[in-house]
Amino acid sequence: MKLIDEIKRFGFGAAASVGLTTVANAREMAASAAVNVLNRNFYDMFGVGQVAWMEKDKTKYITEGYCDNENVYSAVRVILQKLKVAPVILSKIKSKKLLQHVQQYKMRGDTDCQMQSRLFRCKALEEIEDENHPLLRLMNNPNSYQTRTEFQEAAAGFYVTLGETFIYKITPNDGSSRTNFPVELHVLPAHLVVPVFSGNFADPVRGYTFTMGHGQSLEIPADKILHIKTWNPNWDMQGTQLSGFSPLEAGAKSLTRNRANATAQTKAYTNGGSAYLLSSENDTKMLTQEQIDMINERIREKIQGVDNFRNITATSGMVKATKIGDTPADMELIAGDKHDRGKIASLFGVDPLLVGDKENSSYNNQEAAYKALVTNTILPILNEFSTKMGDWLIPYFAKPGEIHMEYDETVYPELQPDLKLMMEVYGRPLLSENERRSIFNWDADPDPLMNHKFIPRNLIDLEDLSSLAGAQEMQQQMTRVTRQQSQQTDGND
Repeated sequence: MKLIDEIKRFGFGAAASVGLTTVANAREMAASAAVNVLNRNFYDMFGVGQVAWMEKDKTKYITEGYCDNENVYSAVRVILQKLKVAPVILSKIKSKKLLQHVQQYKMRGDTDCQMQSRLFRCKALEEIEDENHPLLRLMNNPNSYQTRTEFQEAAAGFYVTLGETFIYKITPNDGSSRTNFPVELHVLPAHLVVPVFSGNFADPVRGYTFTMGHGQSLEIPADKILHIKTWNPNWDMQGTQLSGFSPLEAGAKSLTRNRANATAQTKAYTNGGSAYLLSSENDTKMLTQEQIDMINERIREKIQGVDNFRNITATSGMVKATKIGDTPADMELIAGDKHDRGKIASLFGVDPLLVGDKENSSYNNQEAAYKALVTNTILPILNEFSTKMGDWLIPYFAKPGEIHMEYDETVYPELQPDLKLMMEVYGRPLLSENERRSIFNWDADPDPLMNHKFIPRNLIDLEDLSSLAGAQEMQQQMTRVTRQQSQQTDGND
Protein backbone atom coordinates (compact mmCIF):
# COMPACT_ATOMS: atom_id res chain seq x y z
CA MET A 1 0.00 0.00 0.00
CA LYS A 2 1.50 3.35 -1.05
CA LEU A 3 1.45 6.68 0.72
CA ILE A 4 -1.16 8.18 -1.59
CA ASP A 5 -3.48 5.24 -0.94
CA GLU A 6 -3.13 5.81 2.80
CA ILE A 7 -3.89 9.51 2.36
CA LYS A 8 -6.96 8.76 0.28
CA ARG A 9 -8.12 6.24 2.86
CA PHE A 10 -7.64 8.69 5.70
CA GLY A 11 -9.06 11.62 3.78
CA PHE A 12 -12.12 10.00 2.30
CA GLY A 13 -12.72 6.94 4.50
CA ALA A 14 -15.23 6.53 7.27
CA ALA A 15 -12.76 6.53 10.16
CA ALA A 16 -14.12 8.82 12.84
CA SER A 17 -10.72 10.11 13.93
CA VAL A 18 -9.60 11.10 10.43
CA GLY A 19 -11.17 13.24 7.73
CA LEU A 20 -11.12 16.38 5.65
CA THR A 21 -11.40 19.82 7.23
CA THR A 22 -14.92 20.90 7.97
CA VAL A 23 -16.64 23.81 6.27
CA ALA A 24 -16.17 25.82 9.45
CA ASN A 25 -12.44 25.20 9.39
CA ALA A 26 -12.28 26.18 5.74
CA ARG A 27 -14.12 29.43 6.50
CA GLU A 28 -11.77 30.09 9.39
CA MET A 29 -8.77 29.57 7.10
CA ALA A 30 -10.27 31.89 4.47
CA ALA A 31 -10.97 34.55 7.11
CA SER A 32 -7.40 34.27 8.39
CA ALA A 33 -6.07 34.67 4.86
CA ALA A 34 -8.29 37.73 4.36
CA VAL A 35 -6.94 39.28 7.57
CA ASN A 36 -3.38 38.68 6.39
CA VAL A 37 -4.13 40.40 3.07
CA LEU A 38 -5.77 43.31 4.89
CA ASN A 39 -2.79 43.68 7.22
CA ARG A 40 -0.36 43.57 4.31
CA ASN A 41 -2.30 46.25 2.38
CA PHE A 42 -2.54 48.40 5.50
CA TYR A 43 1.20 48.36 6.07
CA ASP A 44 1.87 48.90 2.37
CA MET A 45 -0.17 52.10 2.58
CA PHE A 46 0.91 53.51 5.95
CA GLY A 47 4.08 51.65 6.80
CA VAL A 48 6.50 53.80 4.77
CA GLY A 49 9.96 53.52 6.26
CA GLN A 50 9.01 50.56 8.42
CA VAL A 51 11.00 47.31 8.22
CA ALA A 52 8.93 44.38 7.00
CA TRP A 53 10.50 41.54 8.95
CA MET A 54 10.33 38.06 7.53
CA GLU A 55 7.09 36.36 8.54
CA LYS A 56 7.39 33.62 11.16
CA ASP A 57 5.89 30.98 8.95
CA LYS A 58 7.24 27.51 8.15
CA THR A 59 6.36 27.80 4.48
CA LYS A 60 8.24 31.11 4.29
CA TYR A 61 11.29 29.45 5.84
CA ILE A 62 11.26 27.00 2.95
CA THR A 63 10.35 29.33 0.06
CA GLU A 64 12.23 32.47 1.18
CA GLY A 65 14.88 30.70 3.26
CA TYR A 66 16.22 27.48 1.83
CA CYS A 67 14.87 27.92 -1.71
CA ASP A 68 15.56 31.65 -2.17
CA ASN A 69 18.59 32.52 -0.04
CA GLU A 70 21.98 31.17 -1.09
CA ASN A 71 23.43 31.59 2.40
CA VAL A 72 20.73 29.43 4.01
CA TYR A 73 21.01 26.90 1.21
CA SER A 74 24.81 26.68 1.53
CA ALA A 75 24.76 26.18 5.31
CA VAL A 76 22.06 23.50 5.18
CA ARG A 77 23.80 21.67 2.32
CA VAL A 78 27.06 21.52 4.28
CA ILE A 79 25.22 19.69 7.07
CA LEU A 80 23.21 17.35 4.85
CA GLN A 81 26.16 16.29 2.71
CA LYS A 82 27.91 15.07 5.85
CA LEU A 83 24.89 13.69 7.67
CA LYS A 84 23.33 11.54 4.95
CA VAL A 85 26.35 9.24 4.48
CA ALA A 86 26.12 7.53 7.89
CA PRO A 87 24.55 4.05 7.53
CA VAL A 88 22.32 2.39 10.12
CA ILE A 89 23.76 -0.29 12.42
CA LEU A 90 21.73 -2.85 14.36
CA SER A 91 23.31 -4.66 17.30
CA LYS A 92 22.36 -7.22 19.91
CA ILE A 93 22.60 -5.82 23.42
CA LYS A 94 25.01 -7.82 25.61
CA SER A 95 25.15 -5.38 28.54
CA LYS A 96 22.60 -2.63 29.20
CA LYS A 97 24.86 -1.04 31.80
CA LEU A 98 27.80 -0.74 29.42
CA LEU A 99 25.44 0.51 26.71
CA GLN A 100 24.65 3.47 28.94
CA HIS A 101 28.36 4.29 29.07
CA VAL A 102 28.50 4.04 25.27
CA GLN A 103 25.71 6.58 24.90
CA GLN A 104 27.14 8.91 27.55
CA TYR A 105 30.56 9.06 25.89
CA LYS A 106 29.05 9.44 22.41
CA MET A 107 27.17 12.57 23.47
CA ARG A 108 30.38 14.30 24.60
CA GLY A 109 31.81 14.28 21.12
CA ASP A 110 35.56 14.85 21.60
CA THR A 111 38.10 12.31 20.32
CA ASP A 112 38.97 10.79 23.69
CA CYS A 113 35.30 10.24 24.52
CA GLN A 114 34.71 8.68 21.10
CA MET A 115 37.53 6.21 21.77
CA GLN A 116 36.06 5.35 25.17
CA SER A 117 32.65 4.89 23.54
CA ARG A 118 34.11 2.41 21.03
CA LEU A 119 35.85 0.46 23.79
CA PHE A 120 32.61 0.12 25.75
CA ARG A 121 30.71 -0.66 22.55
CA CYS A 122 32.79 -3.78 21.89
CA LYS A 123 31.70 -5.15 25.27
CA ALA A 124 28.12 -3.87 25.26
CA LEU A 125 26.98 -4.64 21.69
CA GLU A 126 27.34 -7.31 19.03
CA GLU A 127 26.65 -6.07 15.53
CA ILE A 128 23.95 -7.82 13.48
CA GLU A 129 25.44 -8.40 10.05
CA ASP A 130 22.33 -9.95 8.51
CA GLU A 131 21.25 -7.46 5.83
CA ASN A 132 17.91 -9.26 5.58
CA HIS A 133 16.91 -8.36 9.13
CA PRO A 134 13.46 -6.77 8.62
CA LEU A 135 14.29 -3.57 10.53
CA LEU A 136 17.62 -3.12 8.76
CA ARG A 137 15.96 -3.81 5.43
CA LEU A 138 13.29 -1.19 6.19
CA MET A 139 15.88 1.46 7.11
CA ASN A 140 17.94 0.74 3.99
CA ASN A 141 14.87 0.64 1.71
CA PRO A 142 12.29 2.91 3.35
CA ASN A 143 10.00 3.20 0.31
CA SER A 144 9.82 2.67 -3.44
CA TYR A 145 11.05 6.12 -4.51
CA GLN A 146 13.87 6.91 -2.08
CA THR A 147 17.18 5.32 -1.20
CA ARG A 148 18.46 5.30 2.37
CA THR A 149 20.58 8.40 1.81
CA GLU A 150 17.72 10.27 0.11
CA PHE A 151 15.38 9.40 2.97
CA GLN A 152 17.91 10.55 5.58
CA GLU A 153 18.57 13.74 3.64
CA ALA A 154 14.86 14.57 3.39
CA ALA A 155 14.17 13.86 7.06
CA ALA A 156 17.25 15.74 8.26
CA GLY A 157 16.68 18.57 5.76
CA PHE A 158 13.36 19.51 7.30
CA TYR A 159 14.77 19.02 10.80
CA VAL A 160 17.73 21.33 10.18
CA THR A 161 15.74 24.00 8.33
CA LEU A 162 12.49 23.99 10.33
CA GLY A 163 13.53 22.43 13.61
CA GLU A 164 11.25 19.42 13.11
CA THR A 165 10.54 16.51 10.81
CA PHE A 166 7.60 14.13 10.44
CA ILE A 167 7.99 10.47 9.42
CA TYR A 168 4.89 8.50 8.45
CA LYS A 169 4.78 4.71 8.69
CA ILE A 170 2.66 2.30 6.68
CA THR A 171 1.71 -1.07 8.19
CA PRO A 172 0.03 -3.89 6.20
CA ASN A 173 -3.19 -4.03 8.19
CA ASP A 174 -3.02 -0.75 10.09
CA GLY A 175 -2.40 -2.61 13.32
CA SER A 176 0.06 -2.09 16.13
CA SER A 177 1.08 -5.61 17.14
CA ARG A 178 4.67 -6.79 16.82
CA THR A 179 3.77 -9.10 13.95
CA ASN A 180 2.26 -6.20 12.01
CA PHE A 181 5.49 -4.25 11.62
CA PRO A 182 5.90 -1.21 9.32
CA VAL A 183 6.71 -1.92 5.68
CA GLU A 184 7.27 1.66 4.44
CA LEU A 185 8.48 4.97 5.85
CA HIS A 186 7.73 8.37 4.29
CA VAL A 187 8.99 11.85 5.13
CA LEU A 188 6.06 14.29 5.14
CA PRO A 189 6.64 17.94 4.13
CA ALA A 190 7.15 19.47 7.56
CA HIS A 191 5.95 22.93 6.53
CA LEU A 192 2.54 21.41 5.72
CA VAL A 193 2.13 19.41 8.95
CA VAL A 194 0.99 20.83 12.30
CA PRO A 195 0.47 18.99 15.62
CA VAL A 196 -3.14 19.05 16.85
CA PHE A 197 -3.33 20.06 20.51
CA SER A 198 -5.64 17.75 22.45
CA GLY A 199 -6.15 20.22 25.29
CA ASN A 200 -4.76 17.66 27.71
CA PHE A 201 -1.25 18.59 28.82
CA ALA A 202 -0.61 15.04 30.05
CA ASP A 203 -1.20 13.72 26.51
CA PRO A 204 -1.00 16.88 24.40
CA VAL A 205 -0.88 15.54 20.82
CA ARG A 206 -4.19 14.25 19.44
CA GLY A 207 -2.90 13.90 15.89
CA TYR A 208 -1.30 15.83 13.05
CA THR A 209 -3.00 18.00 10.45
CA PHE A 210 -1.56 17.54 6.96
CA THR A 211 -2.51 20.34 4.56
CA MET A 212 -2.83 18.87 1.08
CA GLY A 213 -3.66 22.01 -0.90
CA HIS A 214 -6.85 23.28 -2.54
CA GLY A 215 -8.28 24.05 0.88
CA GLN A 216 -8.15 20.40 1.96
CA SER A 217 -6.42 18.94 4.97
CA LEU A 218 -6.65 15.74 6.95
CA GLU A 219 -5.86 14.72 10.49
CA ILE A 220 -3.55 11.73 10.84
CA PRO A 221 -3.55 9.72 14.10
CA ALA A 222 -0.61 10.42 16.38
CA ASP A 223 0.60 6.81 16.44
CA LYS A 224 1.13 6.85 12.66
CA ILE A 225 3.73 9.62 12.78
CA LEU A 226 7.12 10.04 14.41
CA HIS A 227 7.67 13.70 15.23
CA ILE A 228 11.33 14.61 15.87
CA LYS A 229 11.68 18.22 16.96
CA THR A 230 13.84 20.76 18.72
CA TRP A 231 12.77 22.54 21.90
CA ASN A 232 10.31 25.39 21.35
CA PRO A 233 10.08 27.96 24.16
CA ASN A 234 6.98 29.63 22.64
CA TRP A 235 4.45 28.18 25.05
CA ASP A 236 0.75 29.00 24.76
CA MET A 237 -2.69 27.46 25.19
CA GLN A 238 -2.94 26.74 21.45
CA GLY A 239 -0.06 24.23 21.61
CA THR A 240 2.62 26.23 19.79
CA GLN A 241 5.19 24.49 22.01
CA LEU A 242 4.32 21.18 20.33
CA SER A 243 6.08 22.28 17.12
CA GLY A 244 9.83 22.54 16.65
CA PHE A 245 11.76 25.81 16.65
CA SER A 246 13.42 26.79 13.37
CA PRO A 247 16.85 28.47 13.42
CA LEU A 248 15.43 30.88 10.83
CA GLU A 249 12.92 32.14 13.37
CA ALA A 250 15.77 33.25 15.63
CA GLY A 251 17.62 34.67 12.61
CA ALA A 252 14.66 36.37 10.96
CA LYS A 253 16.26 39.82 11.24
CA SER A 254 19.53 38.64 9.69
CA LEU A 255 17.62 36.96 6.88
CA THR A 256 15.49 40.06 6.25
CA ARG A 257 18.57 42.29 6.15
CA ASN A 258 20.36 39.87 3.84
CA ARG A 259 17.44 39.76 1.43
CA ALA A 260 17.26 43.58 1.41
CA ASN A 261 21.01 43.71 0.85
CA ALA A 262 20.76 41.39 -2.16
CA THR A 263 17.91 43.47 -3.60
CA ALA A 264 19.85 46.72 -3.12
CA GLN A 265 22.98 45.30 -4.77
CA THR A 266 20.97 43.98 -7.71
CA LYS A 267 19.20 47.30 -8.23
CA ALA A 268 22.47 49.23 -7.98
CA TYR A 269 24.07 46.89 -10.51
CA THR A 270 21.08 47.15 -12.86
CA ASN A 271 21.02 50.95 -12.61
CA GLY A 272 24.76 51.29 -13.16
CA GLY A 273 26.03 51.98 -9.64
CA SER A 274 25.52 55.22 -7.71
CA ALA A 275 22.33 57.25 -8.03
CA TYR A 276 22.54 60.75 -9.50
CA LEU A 277 20.18 63.71 -9.86
CA LEU A 278 20.31 65.55 -13.21
CA SER A 279 19.52 69.25 -13.29
CA SER A 280 20.14 72.33 -15.44
CA GLU A 281 23.71 73.59 -15.65
CA ASN A 282 22.38 77.14 -15.72
CA ASP A 283 20.66 78.02 -12.46
CA THR A 284 18.77 80.84 -14.16
CA LYS A 285 17.35 78.63 -16.87
CA MET A 286 15.46 75.64 -15.51
CA LEU A 287 14.69 72.48 -17.46
CA THR A 288 11.16 72.18 -18.73
CA GLN A 289 9.04 69.15 -17.88
CA GLU A 290 9.30 68.03 -21.51
CA GLN A 291 13.10 68.17 -21.31
CA ILE A 292 13.11 66.24 -18.04
CA ASP A 293 10.88 63.55 -19.49
CA MET A 294 13.09 63.29 -22.57
CA ILE A 295 16.28 62.99 -20.47
CA ASN A 296 14.70 60.33 -18.26
CA GLU A 297 13.65 58.40 -21.33
CA ARG A 298 17.17 58.59 -22.77
CA ILE A 299 18.60 57.41 -19.43
CA ARG A 300 16.30 54.41 -19.37
CA GLU A 301 17.16 53.65 -22.99
CA LYS A 302 20.92 54.28 -23.01
CA ILE A 303 22.17 53.96 -19.43
CA GLN A 304 19.93 51.88 -17.20
CA GLY A 305 19.78 48.08 -17.39
CA VAL A 306 22.40 45.36 -17.52
CA ASP A 307 22.65 45.63 -21.33
CA ASN A 308 23.87 49.22 -20.94
CA PHE A 309 26.46 48.51 -18.24
CA ARG A 310 29.28 51.11 -18.54
CA ASN A 311 27.68 52.41 -21.73
CA ILE A 312 28.83 55.86 -22.88
CA THR A 313 26.19 58.35 -24.05
CA ALA A 314 26.13 62.04 -24.92
CA THR A 315 23.69 64.93 -24.77
CA SER A 316 23.64 68.41 -26.29
CA GLY A 317 21.84 69.84 -23.29
CA MET A 318 23.51 71.80 -20.53
CA VAL A 319 22.92 69.50 -17.56
CA LYS A 320 24.85 68.59 -14.42
CA ALA A 321 24.80 65.42 -12.32
CA THR A 322 24.63 65.54 -8.52
CA LYS A 323 25.43 62.31 -6.67
CA ILE A 324 22.61 61.38 -4.29
CA GLY A 325 23.42 57.73 -3.59
CA ASP A 326 26.45 55.57 -2.87
CA THR A 327 27.69 52.48 -4.67
CA PRO A 328 27.29 49.06 -3.03
CA ALA A 329 30.96 49.21 -2.05
CA ASP A 330 30.52 52.69 -0.51
CA MET A 331 27.52 51.47 1.47
CA GLU A 332 29.52 48.36 2.50
CA LEU A 333 26.74 46.15 1.16
CA ILE A 334 29.24 43.56 -0.04
CA ALA A 335 30.94 43.44 3.37
CA GLY A 336 27.53 43.27 5.04
CA ASP A 337 26.50 40.36 2.83
CA LYS A 338 29.65 38.49 3.83
CA HIS A 339 28.96 39.20 7.50
CA ASP A 340 25.38 37.94 7.15
CA ARG A 341 26.65 34.80 5.44
CA GLY A 342 28.69 33.91 8.53
CA LYS A 343 25.86 34.78 10.94
CA ILE A 344 23.32 32.69 9.04
CA ALA A 345 25.73 29.75 8.89
CA SER A 346 26.27 30.01 12.64
CA LEU A 347 22.51 29.68 13.19
CA PHE A 348 22.78 26.13 11.87
CA GLY A 349 25.97 25.24 13.75
CA VAL A 350 28.18 25.63 10.67
CA ASP A 351 31.47 27.50 10.99
CA PRO A 352 31.61 30.46 8.54
CA LEU A 353 34.79 29.02 7.00
CA LEU A 354 32.78 26.17 5.48
CA VAL A 355 30.58 28.63 3.53
CA GLY A 356 33.45 30.79 2.32
CA ASP A 357 33.84 33.33 5.14
CA LYS A 358 37.40 32.98 6.42
CA GLU A 359 37.50 36.27 8.32
CA ASN A 360 34.77 35.38 10.81
CA SER A 361 35.83 31.76 11.26
CA SER A 362 36.84 30.33 14.62
CA TYR A 363 39.31 27.93 12.99
CA ASN A 364 42.45 28.21 10.89
CA ASN A 365 41.67 25.44 8.40
CA GLN A 366 38.81 23.40 7.00
CA GLU A 367 39.95 20.25 8.76
CA ALA A 368 39.35 21.78 12.19
CA ALA A 369 36.09 23.40 11.03
CA TYR A 370 34.74 20.10 9.70
CA LYS A 371 35.73 18.29 12.87
CA ALA A 372 33.76 20.86 14.89
CA LEU A 373 30.81 20.43 12.51
CA VAL A 374 30.74 16.65 12.90
CA THR A 375 31.29 16.78 16.66
CA ASN A 376 28.93 19.61 17.58
CA THR A 377 26.23 19.40 14.91
CA ILE A 378 26.17 16.11 12.99
CA LEU A 379 26.59 13.71 15.93
CA PRO A 380 23.84 15.28 18.10
CA ILE A 381 21.40 15.08 15.18
CA LEU A 382 22.31 11.46 14.42
CA ASN A 383 22.00 10.51 18.10
CA GLU A 384 18.60 12.22 18.31
CA PHE A 385 17.37 10.45 15.18
CA SER A 386 18.66 7.01 16.17
CA THR A 387 17.16 7.29 19.66
CA LYS A 388 13.72 8.43 18.45
CA MET A 389 13.63 6.04 15.49
CA GLY A 390 14.76 3.13 17.67
CA ASP A 391 12.14 3.80 20.35
CA TRP A 392 9.48 4.04 17.64
CA LEU A 393 10.37 1.05 15.46
CA ILE A 394 12.27 -1.54 17.52
CA PRO A 395 9.18 -2.71 19.51
CA TYR A 396 7.74 -4.00 16.22
CA PHE A 397 10.77 -6.20 15.52
CA ALA A 398 12.16 -7.33 18.89
CA LYS A 399 11.50 -7.49 22.59
CA PRO A 400 12.52 -4.49 24.72
CA GLY A 401 16.25 -4.48 25.45
CA GLU A 402 17.15 -7.01 22.75
CA ILE A 403 18.54 -4.86 19.96
CA HIS A 404 19.99 -1.38 19.61
CA MET A 405 19.90 0.95 16.59
CA GLU A 406 22.47 3.64 15.83
CA TYR A 407 24.25 5.36 12.96
CA ASP A 408 27.77 4.31 12.05
CA GLU A 409 29.99 7.21 13.07
CA THR A 410 33.20 5.55 11.89
CA VAL A 411 32.46 6.86 8.37
CA TYR A 412 33.64 10.29 9.50
CA PRO A 413 37.43 10.70 9.22
CA GLU A 414 37.13 13.76 11.47
CA LEU A 415 36.41 11.44 14.41
CA GLN A 416 39.36 9.14 13.83
CA PRO A 417 42.01 9.45 16.53
CA ASP A 418 45.41 10.94 15.84
CA LEU A 419 47.42 7.73 15.31
CA LYS A 420 50.78 9.48 15.73
CA LEU A 421 49.70 10.92 19.08
CA MET A 422 48.29 7.57 20.19
CA MET A 423 51.60 5.82 19.41
CA GLU A 424 53.46 8.45 21.39
CA VAL A 425 51.18 7.88 24.39
CA TYR A 426 50.47 4.14 24.21
CA GLY A 427 53.39 2.88 22.11
CA ARG A 428 53.40 1.25 18.70
CA PRO A 429 50.81 -1.59 18.49
CA LEU A 430 51.84 -5.09 17.49
CA LEU A 431 50.04 -5.74 14.20
CA SER A 432 49.98 -8.61 11.77
CA GLU A 433 50.80 -7.87 8.15
CA ASN A 434 47.15 -8.33 7.16
CA GLU A 435 46.13 -5.80 9.82
CA ARG A 436 48.60 -3.36 8.31
CA ARG A 437 47.16 -4.03 4.85
CA SER A 438 43.64 -3.25 6.13
CA ILE A 439 44.80 0.23 7.16
CA PHE A 440 45.50 0.91 3.48
CA ASN A 441 42.18 -0.72 2.49
CA TRP A 442 44.07 -3.56 0.80
CA ASP A 443 42.69 -7.10 0.65
CA ALA A 444 44.02 -9.63 3.14
CA ASP A 445 46.81 -11.91 1.95
CA PRO A 446 45.73 -15.59 2.11
CA ASP A 447 49.14 -16.68 3.39
CA PRO A 448 48.58 -17.89 7.01
CA LEU A 449 51.85 -16.27 8.07
CA MET A 450 50.36 -12.86 7.20
CA ASN A 451 48.03 -13.26 10.19
CA HIS A 452 50.93 -13.89 12.59
CA LYS A 453 52.44 -11.13 14.66
CA PHE A 454 56.20 -10.59 14.42
CA ILE A 455 58.34 -8.60 16.82
CA PRO A 456 60.58 -6.02 15.15
CA ARG A 457 63.92 -7.61 16.19
CA ASN A 458 64.92 -9.93 13.36
CA LEU A 459 61.18 -10.44 12.63
CA ILE A 460 60.83 -13.59 14.74
CA ASP A 461 57.42 -15.27 14.74
CA LEU A 462 55.73 -14.57 18.08
CA GLU A 463 54.74 -18.24 18.41
CA ASP A 464 58.31 -19.32 17.69
CA LEU A 465 59.49 -16.78 20.24
CA SER A 466 57.31 -18.39 22.89
CA SER A 467 58.72 -21.82 22.04
CA LEU A 468 62.25 -20.42 22.05
CA ALA A 469 61.71 -18.81 25.43
CA GLY A 470 60.47 -22.13 26.82
CA ALA A 471 63.45 -23.97 25.39
CA GLN A 472 65.86 -21.42 26.84
CA GLU A 473 64.24 -21.71 30.27
CA MET A 474 64.48 -25.51 30.11
CA GLN A 475 68.16 -25.29 29.11
CA GLN A 476 68.86 -22.94 32.02
CA GLN A 477 67.08 -25.31 34.40
CA MET A 478 69.10 -28.28 33.13
CA THR A 479 72.31 -26.27 33.56
CA ARG A 480 71.39 -25.51 37.19
CA VAL A 481 70.63 -29.19 37.88
CA THR A 482 73.94 -30.25 36.32
CA ARG A 483 75.81 -27.66 38.37
CA GLN A 484 74.12 -28.83 41.59
CA GLN A 485 74.99 -32.47 40.83
CA SER A 486 78.61 -31.52 40.14
CA GLN A 487 78.81 -29.64 43.41
CA GLN A 488 77.40 -32.66 45.33
CA THR A 489 79.97 -34.99 43.68
CA ASP A 490 82.84 -32.67 44.67
CA GLY A 491 81.57 -32.60 48.25
CA ASN A 492 81.46 -36.41 48.50
CA ASP A 493 85.04 -36.63 47.33
